[in-house]
Amino acid sequence: MKPPRLAERLVAWSAPEGHRDAMLGDLAEELAERVAARGRARATAWYWRQALASVMPNLRRPRPAPTRVRTKGDGTMRGFAADLRFAVRSLLRQPRLTLGVVGTLAAGIGAVAVVFSAVDGIVFNPFPYPAQERLVSVGSEFPKLRRELTFFENLSPAEYQDIASQSRTLTQVVAWDMGNRQVALQGPPANLFSAFFWGDAFPTLGVTPALGRGFLPEEIRKGEKVAIVSHRYFMGTLGADARLLGSRILVNGEPYTLVGVMPRRVLIYGTDLWIPMP
Repeated sequence: MKPPRLAERLVAWSAPEGHRDAMLGDLAEELAERVAARGRARATAWYWRQALASVMPNLRRPRPAPTRVRTKGDGTMRGFAADLRFAVRSLLRQPRLTLGVVGTLAAGIGAVAVVFSAVDGIVFNPFPYPAQERLVSVGSEFPKLRRELTFFENLSPAEYQDIASQSRTLTQVVAWDMGNRQVALQGPPANLFSAFFWGDAFPTLGVTPALGRGFLPEEIRKGEKVAIVSHRYFMGTLGADARLLGSRILVNGEPYTLVGVMPRRVLIYGTDLWIPMP
């Protein structure tokens, strides 16, 4: 069995030139014996541990002073490699500085990722649905109270029924509320941000479930105990197991039937669970 290429290169890069071949040869022989005795996976893990453990001692070994010899080749790459080695040795000698640099980079990269995600979701792709220009928010305006319409509007069930039944310009009307629910299938329950729907959200948004089905008209009318989960929850917590469709899940301790999975990126303000309301 050949040693892991990346681990072998790590040893070759860090080892002094006079000891490099001997170290690589000893590791290769020991690896072959461990493969025969303990199996490929455990032998590979052992090789990686030895390679990582040898880096710092190898870099700390005294090295002969370099002599200036003119050689053919790419001088830029040789200079870059020398600078890289010097930087690595300097960081290893000052672990606190290294941790500070790594922490600063991690915080900066994380902040940039969060800002980009927010801008992408709010500015560039606020509604990842087909015909999103046809989606509107409906509310009630009270001129005498000098109250202006906002993006989030609170409607009573009677107001929703009036809008859904009397509107002449809206083809589909759906209302929802949001809150947290404890959801359990296997193992301890998880707290999921949930959406509670009056009406059928799928035709309103112009999407279809990625797996399973949406809510049936009878289920919507009666507020049956059926549930649809987000694509990310299905891929992560549920392990992308399509056999779970039709099984029972507990929502706040009450049994619900899992009937579908939302399409990828179709979320209502981050909700991972959809259930109909009567």
